[in-house]
Amino acid sequence: MSLSNDRISTNALNLIFSWKNSMIVIVSILLLTITTSVMFYAQKKFYRAGYVTRDQEIAHLQTQITRLEKELCSSREEINHHITKEQQLLHNNVRLEAEAKYHHKLSENTDSVISMTKKFLQDHMALVAHDVIKESRQELSAAHEKNMLEYVHPLQQKITAFEQYISEVYHQENQQRCTLKQEVKRLFEATLTVSKDAQNLATALKGSSKIQGNWGEMILERVLSSSGLRKDHEYKTQVTLKDEENNYLRPDVVVYLPDNKHIIIDSKVSLRDYQKYTEETENSSQFLKQHTLCIKQHIKELSQKHYDSLKDIDTLSFVILFIPIEPAFIAALSEDVTILDSASQKRIAIASPSTLMPILKTVNLLWKHDQQNKNALEIAQHGAQLYDKCTNFIESLEEIGQKIQSLSKCYETTSNRLYKGKGNLLRHIEKMKEMGVEPRKTPSQSVRTRCSTEQISEK
Repeated sequence: MSLSNDRISTNALNLIFSWKNSMIVIVSILLLTITTSVMFYAQKKFYRAGYVTRDQEIAHLQTQITRLEKELCSSREEINHHITKEQQLLHNNVRLEAEAKYHHKLSENTDSVISMTKKFLQDHMALVAHDVIKESRQELSAAHEKNMLEYVHPLQQKITAFEQYISEVYHQENQQRCTLKQEVKRLFEATLTVSKDAQNLATALKGSSKIQGNWGEMILERVLSSSGLRKDHEYKTQVTLKDEENNYLRPDVVVYLPDNKHIIIDSKVSLRDYQKYTEETENSSQFLKQHTLCIKQHIKELSQKHYDSLKDIDTLSFVILFIPIEPAFIAALSEDVTILDSASQKRIAIASPSTLMPILKTVNLLWKHDQQNKNALEIAQHGAQLYDKCTNFIESLEEIGQKIQSLSKCYETTSNRLYKGKGNLLRHIEKMKEMGVEPRKTPSQSVRTRCSTEQISEK
């Protein structure tokens, strides 16, 4: 009994121990399951956090990629725009270079084109006249040929005269252009020479107003001659004129302008006080004042002559007061700077050799341009006459062509009657010969050959 109890106790203990072990295992399994679940949950949460971060990074990268793609497209468009603009600039540059070369070549070849055109016109007209006369000489009557020659010969003479005239005009213009620089140089040298001579002569002159006046007129005429103007053509000296009250006036020089305009120059200013001013040292300022007052007084007297009221000439709105010594003019200005304004109000222009020379040169250029304009008008008139002559020549040439065509048709009709057809004239002649007629002459071999050829072609 006790043994059974011991067994029961042992079994109970074993059961308890087994149950305890089972509980331990179950608890361990539960703990393991919980731990695993926690770890799985933590890992899943970690993975989810990683996925979110990665998605954010991917979204951020995609945003950057989109932005970079837009920047790339914008850069490409800008590059394409610059390439297109550069191509346009290159194209414009090439075009401008071509235009520059063309204009340069055109400017270089202007004279040669003119000469080539004249030569082509002469050669072409001569060739046309020669060919027309040569082709129609055997077909036109002697009277018509004579009329044609009489018509062409004056036209050719007109063309030759027109070419010579154009050549002379262009030759004169080229000479004027080539000598422009030399004229400017001579102008400067002449101005210096005139001023120097004027100073030397002014020093030698003493006392006599008559001598001073004559000397001033001499210096003025030298300046006029140096400017290129011709005496008694573009200017005259000591011209006697009348004003509206029939009072006689005699200006020193009258310069003529195109369109019947005139410039009056006076050179009678006294330089006695200026000579004393240059010689004296103690009272030089007093003599300089007297010299300035003398010029002012002469300006007043010159304005009272009223040259603008003259009957025979049409003066400009001012008269030129010529002072032959440059330093005398400068000294007066240094003493009183209002001289020019005062003279201008009285319509007087004060000029020295250096300031008068450009004015006279301008007058000379005006005359040259006026002559060139007249030459251009004459060239236009000659051109119109030449155009009319060419038109008449073309009409005569067309008339000759029509007559040649008419002659050609007549020749063709006559030739057909002679050679072509079964009943042509040569065939009848040959039949008469075959019948026993003995002619003194027979047609040439070329005529018989052509007749045979025409008969063969008809068959």
